[in-house]
Amino acid sequence: MQKRHVSEHTCYSQKEQALIRYGLDVVLLNGSEILCILIISLFLKKFAVTLIYTAFYSWLRIHCGGYHCKNKGNCFVSYVLFFLCFVLCTDMELNVLLYLLYVVSVFYITVNAPVQHILNPLSASEIRYNRNSTWFILSLSCAVFTLISQCRISVLFAVCFNAMMCFILKHSKNYLPGAD
Repeated sequence: MQKRHVSEHTCYSQKEQALIRYGLDVVLLNGSEILCILIISLFLKKFAVTLIYTAFYSWLRIHCGGYHCKNKGNCFVSYVLFFLCFVLCTDMELNVLLYLLYVVSVFYITVNAPVQHILNPLSASEIRYNRNSTWFILSLSCAVFTLISQCRISVLFAVCFNAMMCFILKHSKNYLPGAD
């Protein structure tokens, strides 16, 4: 429907129409993912955890790279499943091993981000922007982790999930070397 609407009611070039369709697809997918986890979080009474997930997992994931699904349906399902795992993990107690896991994850992301997927190559300026954004988000997550004890486990798992996704992509056939 959106393809037909964009084509019939605009005087844009084919390239501009493709860009508009892509933008609409991204907005619809991201909006549906966030709406779904917000609804789930309201049922589970985990709204604060959802905000941390959205801020530190989703935002960091955009800039540091990681695993990419083959289609939008798989992307939606994996995003919601990661959220459910994230919510379940937030009820755990922190111990020294989890603190160490957090430090290792932050270090891994700092050294390796952004990890590029073969379907999403980045220019040198995009690599620099994503690396700087990743470092900013990691710094913010470290501040929240250090200062707000109620958020530690949520921040820990957001960063660990991102490190795991980066590791999976970096050691897969879909990895595009060059950002390192």
